[in-house]
Amino acid sequence: MKRKFLAYMICLIIVFSTFIPTCEAGASENEPQSGFTISASGQTSFAIQADGHLLTWGSGIVRYESGRIRFYSRTVPEIKMEDVIAVCARWTHIMAIRADGSLWGWGDNIYGELGDGTTVTSDSPVKIMDDVVAVSTGFLRTMAIRADGSLWAWGMNSCPMLQDVGVLGDGTAIDRHRPVKIMEDVVYVSSGGGHTMAIRADGSLWGWGSNVFGALGDGTTTGRNAPVKIMEDVIAVSAGELHTMAVRADGSLWTWGSNAWGELGDGTTIDQYVPIKIMEDVIYVSAWLGVSMAIRTDGSLWAWGVNETGQLGDGTHIERHVPVRIMEDVVAVSTGGPLQPHLTGHTLAVRSDGSLWGWGLNQYGQLGVEASMYRNTPAKIMDNVMLPGVAYPTLLPDTQALRFAIGSTYFFHNSTTRQAEVAPFISQNRTMIPLRIIAEALGAKVDWDNTNRTVIITRNGETIKLIVDVPLPDNMGTPIIVNSLTFVPARYVSEKLGASVRWDGAENAVYIYRLF
Repeated sequence: MKRKFLAYMICLIIVFSTFIPTCEAGASENEPQSGFTISASGQTSFAIQADGHLLTWGSGIVRYESGRIRFYSRTVPEIKMEDVIAVCARWTHIMAIRADGSLWGWGDNIYGELGDGTTVTSDSPVKIMDDVVAVSTGFLRTMAIRADGSLWAWGMNSCPMLQDVGVLGDGTAIDRHRPVKIMEDVVYVSSGGGHTMAIRADGSLWGWGSNVFGALGDGTTTGRNAPVKIMEDVIAVSAGELHTMAVRADGSLWTWGSNAWGELGDGTTIDQYVPIKIMEDVIYVSAWLGVSMAIRTDGSLWAWGVNETGQLGDGTHIERHVPVRIMEDVVAVSTGGPLQPHLTGHTLAVRSDGSLWGWGLNQYGQLGVEASMYRNTPAKIMDNVMLPGVAYPTLLPDTQALRFAIGSTYFFHNSTTRQAEVAPFISQNRTMIPLRIIAEALGAKVDWDNTNRTVIITRNGETIKLIVDVPLPDNMGTPIIVNSLTFVPARYVSEKLGASVRWDGAENAVYIYRLF
C-alpha cells in the first residue's frame, strides 16, 4: 500500500521536473482554504492580519530570466499586499481576494494557472477578475466562485499522471489561460491534487477530475472531465491529493479515497471508493497528502494520517489511523506539504482569540522561527490574525439586527460579536441559522414543545410555530436539529418577525434589518 504512495510521489517529481528546467528545492503545495485567512503552502506560510495585511514567511520563490527557480528562506513575516480577506496557495502559485471582491494571483504560470491570459510568471500580484467570494488553488490550476454563484476554472487541464482527463471540469482536456465557467449555484469549492469538489446551493456535492484510488467517491476509479453528483446535504468539503473529506449538515464527517497512511480515519489502511462515516459534530476539515484535520463544534482540533515530520501535532511521529485530539478553541486550520518522495508537511491553526499556531516541518522557517527540522506540538507564531468570516465587519446601523457569514460561527449583533457552536450553512437553497441567535437579535422568545417537536417563537403577541423536520410552505426550507441546535431558515423567520433580509455576495454575508 505504501509503495503506491511512493510511486505516486516519484511520478509527481518526474512530471514536475519536465515543467521547470531546474528546481533547487521541492515545489510546494497545500490544502486550500476556501475563504479562509491562513494557508500552509508547503514550504511557505500565509496569514491575513485583522487589518487586512497579507503576511508571508518561509520559502520564497524567485524566477530568473534563464528560467531557473531559486528558493530562499525567511522566518520574519513580510507584507505581500494589503486589504486582503482570503488567501489560498498551492504548488508555486498564490491567489488572494481583496475586500472589494477582486481576485489577484502571483507565482508560477506555466499552464496559465494565474488566469491572466499568459504563461508569464509574476513575482507581484496581478489582477484576474472581480466579484469573487471564494478561491481554491489545485495542482497547476485555480477555481473561483463569483458573487452570483458561478464557478470558474483555469490552468492545466490534462496530464498523464492525472489519468489524462479534463481536471478543470469543462468537458475538455484543453489548458485554459483565462477563467472558463464550469457550473452555477456553487457556494463552496476545494481543489486537490488532481480532483475538485464543489458544493451547490442545494447542499449537493459534486466532483470531477482524476479519480485515482476513488478520490471522487462515485464508487469507481474512472476520471471525470465534467461534474458528477456524489452526495447530498454537505456543508463543507476538502479535496486532498488522493482522498476527500466532507461534512454533512448533521455534523457527520465522511471520507473516501486513498487510505495508505490511515488518512480516512476508519482504523484501517484500506482504500474506499464511496463515502464512509468517521465521526460526529464536525464543522470544518482540511486534507493533504496522507493527512486529515477536523474541527469539531466544541472548537477541538483532531488529526490523523501520516506524521513523519510531526504534522499531526500530537507530540509524536506515529502515524494515526483514527482521529486524535490536538488542541482546543480552534476556528481555522490549514495543512500542507512540499513535493518530496516522502510525506512531510506543516500545519497552521487559528484560535478564537486570533492567535496563530504552527507545527510540523520547519526546514525553511515556515513556522516562523529559525530553520530547524520540525516541531511535533503546536507553537504560537503570532497574534492578531483575521478570523474566518468576520473580515471588515460593517458598523451596524440602528435598524440592522444581525450580520453573519456562511461558514463562520461568528455573528455581529448590536455592535457586539457572538459565537455559536455551529456555523450557518446552505440547505435546500435556504440559509439556515441557529434559532436562538436570530430570536435574540429580533427580541423574540422561544419555547420548545417536546411532545410534537415544535418550536414556538413569539414577539409582541405574534406567534410562529415550526415543527422540526417538517417542510415549511412555499419551499421556504425545513427546520432541522444539528448538534442539539435548532436551525431555521433565516429569511422565513426574519420576515415573519417583521424584519428583512439582504444577501451581500461580495462579503458572502447575510444582513437582517428590523422593520419595527
